[in-house]
Formats: sequence, C-alpha cells, structure tokens
Amino acid sequence: MKKSTDFNPEIKAYEFYISSSSKDLMNHISEIMRRNGYIGYADGGGKMHYIVDGSKNLYKTSNSIMQILSDGEAAAYQADNHNKLKLQEKAVLQVLEKYKFQRHLKGFNYLKLLLETVLASNDNKTIPDKEVYSIVCKAFETGRRQLDRVLNYTFKKVNLHGTNTTIITELIREVEEEYKQLQLEEIRQ
Repeated sequence: MKKSTDFNPEIKAYEFYISSSSKDLMNHISEIMRRNGYIGYADGGGKMHYIVDGSKNLYKTSNSIMQILSDGEAAAYQADNHNKLKLQEKAVLQVLEKYKFQRHLKGFNYLKLLLETVLASNDNKTIPDKEVYSIVCKAFETGRRQLDRVLNYTFKKVNLHGTNTTIITELIREVEEEYKQLQLEEIRQ
C-alpha cells in the first residue's frame, strides 16, 4: 500500500510514503530515482545523505551532484541571510528603544526602515542618500518633504536636536556598532 500524506496542507515540504512490502518500497525508490536522479534523506543529527543514480552515465550523475550542491548552497545562503536580517532588525530596534522613540509615531516606522536599509546596503554608507530616502518614501507612499517633516517631529519628541541628516548619521553609526556587538555575541555562543 502506497500513500502520500502532506504534513501541513500549506507547506508542501514533507511527504510520507507508507509501504507494506519491500517490493513496493523498491518500486517507489526506483520511481524517484528515475524522476530526480537521486534521493536525499536526513539522519538524526541533521546531516543530509544522498543516493545518486550512477547507472545512466557520468554526465547525468555529475549533473545530479551539482544540482544537490547548488540547492544546498542556496538553502544555506537563505538561512544565513535570514539570520543576518534578524540581527540587523534587532540592532535597529535596540538603538531606537535606547532613545525611547515611540512606536506609534509614523517617524518610528520611517526611521526603522531607513536605518535597516542603510545597514543592509553593501555600500556601508554613513549618510542616507537620495536612494535610501526614495526607498522609504516609496514604501510609505509619501514625499521627501513629508518624510523630513515627520522625522523632524519624531526627533523633537525624543529631544534630539540638529538637522535630520546629522541625527540620522549618528543613529546609523550607533546601529552599526550595535550590529557588530550582536554579531560578536552570536559568534561567542
């Protein structure tokens, strides 16, 4: 008896095959090998193992191995990138909380996105430029002048004085320092 059951209807990552005989199990394995060229399974320690069909030819076998490696690298990159974004968000929130920015103000969300955008950029900018401002304006469907007014109001609410650019530049510096500290803490763990 062969049965496919989804673990969660919204997530199609798990499939269970129930086999009542060795012959049925071997037929299913052969079907997967014909379709994919390999079978992967995880052991109890989280390590992946693969059985690759080498019966066709060397090139097909090599392509199957390269596909497995490519998929693995993509998954590792996504996991690493997700962790990086979480640390960046945490650094931004910690700095905003340090100054007691009120979450209900528009400026909080504008500033949060602005700081996250600068931190995530590979350019290591210390001053927000037109591109960063345009990203924030587009995300919140507002204009540059309105963005500046809202940020100015938000800075006054937490007693930060100076031009928006000066204050933002200082906040960026603090967020970058906080992010580095969070990275070091994660490495130590």
